[in-house]
Amino acid sequence: MIKEAVILESNERLSKALNYILKEGTAVIVVKKGKYFGIVDDRNIRLGIKNAKDAKLEKVAVRAPKIFEDEVKDIGIVMRRFLAGHFKALPVVNVYLKPIGIITRSDVLRELLNRGLIPKISVNAFMATPPYTIEEDETVGRAKKLMKELGVHRLIVVNKGRITGVISTLDFTLFMEKPNSRQSMQLISDVKRPDQLKVKQFLRYPPVLINQYEMLSYAAREMADNNVSYAIVVDDRKRPLGLISAVDIFKLVLRIEAKEPEVFINGLGVDDVYFYEEAKSLLLSVVKKFTKSFDIEHLSVYVKKGKSVYTANLSCDVEHVPLHIREEAYNVEELFKKLASSLDKNLRKIKSKVSKGIRKARIELIEEEEYL
Repeated sequence: MIKEAVILESNERLSKALNYILKEGTAVIVVKKGKYFGIVDDRNIRLGIKNAKDAKLEKVAVRAPKIFEDEVKDIGIVMRRFLAGHFKALPVVNVYLKPIGIITRSDVLRELLNRGLIPKISVNAFMATPPYTIEEDETVGRAKKLMKELGVHRLIVVNKGRITGVISTLDFTLFMEKPNSRQSMQLISDVKRPDQLKVKQFLRYPPVLINQYEMLSYAAREMADNNVSYAIVVDDRKRPLGLISAVDIFKLVLRIEAKEPEVFINGLGVDDVYFYEEAKSLLLSVVKKFTKSFDIEHLSVYVKKGKSVYTANLSCDVEHVPLHIREEAYNVEELFKKLASSLDKNLRKIKSKVSKGIRKARIELIEEEEYL
């Protein structure tokens, strides 16, 4: 599962890393004094960089979670590391923190297939819906506005009804051109009036289309073989019905294999990803207190960092009824303490109703204005 990686020193230029990223289509590992320092890929380059030729990798590398060599055999650990953030690939290091290779999401999908861990369900029972679309000649500004209005991070791109790709908020970090059959890559911050660029200028890979009646394992194989982390589910006329992502498959497998409830956290920034495991433990410690009283499933948290405060939206299903909690705080540690406290309070209310013999009654909860 481990692949050979491109490794660059932290004092080298971002422009050199971009050349490798474009050529190999994956992440570059950054080292400092021979030890793992971070990664650079097209999904995690910080905005605001003015010149890729001047920027040093030390300033732009993301401190993504590392996978130790002896952890690779535990596919559960590997998947959880990927779920800590939006990473195309993660570094594998030895006990001395020296990188020895890299693992991509496609590699994880292949391993899940080899181990027979992907459940036998059809893609139409698993896909994320509805399939929001945008015309490829629309502008980036329009795409961003539409994503905000719909509360999504990904849109299916079409040309007069024909699917041409998928665009996400993460794709707006870099801008790619193909003048005279030559590919080049530049930071979006270098482009004047980027919101007026066409959506079609960001489509770098041909979309993988999966018929709605195919099995999930087939979709995973197609994604792995094409080295992509998503696929579009279509009907017999190739009209979009939904989306399947590698991350969602990871979550599904973990839920099935889990001996304890799963907690998924998304949106932690570069400077806060270190708190992922502690945040997860805080919420899991609350959930465990109530698992004997009722079913708690699909617990996920989306974090957004504003100018002065952090906002988190927590969602889970309690006895198949949605529960939503929203909290704000000035730092990520306080944010998750407040979330854990609110979750505990809500679950205690539910337990009180269950203990009175109204387990099947609809759980009356105050729903927040914003949902995941």
